[in-house]
Amino acid sequence: RAVYYEPVLEFTPEQLNVIANEEHKRWCTEKAGMGWVPGSDHLKEKNPVEKKRMRECTRRHDLLGSYVDLQPGDQAKNSEPMKTMLELLYKHDGLTIYKLPIHTGSQSAATP
Repeated sequence: RAVYYEPVLEFTPEQLNVIANEEHKRWCTEKAGMGWVPGSDHLKEKNPVEKKRMRECTRRHDLLGSYVDLQPGDQAKNSEPMKTMLELLYKHDGLTIYKLPIHTGSQSAATP
């Protein structure tokens, strides 16, 4: 069957920002559901192993909060995986993501 939608070959920086913001919200919700709260007590520890242990024991994480408040490097942790996702889907599964047109009214998104 013919496909009348434009394939997504790469994400624009704007799309990556939206995706990263949503991924960060999802991650924060997941962490909060497991009892995690914002906090940075563990950052005082110099030993990386002890720092991670302390973070796990206290269930406090310094990255829980608004995406816009994150440092650029921490924001990139939410968008980097998406950059390679399109290539990996196509390479390993032969799958392609298509951009659906935005419809208003009663038209279905599946209608070209």
